[in-house]
Amino acid sequence: MAVLTASCVVSNYALIWLPNVKLMDLIVFVSGLKFGKLVGVLVGALTWVIYGLFNPYGFFLPIWLACIIGETFYGLVGGVLRSVFREKFKLFFVPTVIAVLVTIIYDLWTNFVFAIMFATDQQAFALMIASGIPFMFIHTFANTVLFTLGTYPLSFAFDKVGTIFQGVET
Repeated sequence: MAVLTASCVVSNYALIWLPNVKLMDLIVFVSGLKFGKLVGVLVGALTWVIYGLFNPYGFFLPIWLACIIGETFYGLVGGVLRSVFREKFKLFFVPTVIAVLVTIIYDLWTNFVFAIMFATDQQAFALMIASGIPFMFIHTFANTVLFTLGTYPLSFAFDKVGTIFQGVET
């Protein structure tokens, strides 16, 4: 979990210049897919605990908590898919659909929390939600591409790394 969390945090800093394009969501999803719900949820939460505390964009407690909760959803969904597809799933479109659905839910959730915290009236609330839509499209598009192209190679890499540690006593 430490390596996966570190990978998420480091990749976030490496891609800081590219808004809403992150490898983190993919890594958290595949963590749940390969190692189960608990690992996926913990990797997602720990990533945002660390990244959120040292976020170059600043820190605001309600948004930080919303991001922690939202990110765990990627790991949870990965873990649920692991349970549903006991064996490796071969349907290429599954990660694509997951990327779209979970990213939209994540962005609506975090945009909602942002609007609740800063809107002074209903019109301001609606404008804040609407102003997040372009970023949601970027995030959803990026995750769709990353999940579609990256889920299977990353899963394969996790399998290969796992074979290295088989039989090693801890």
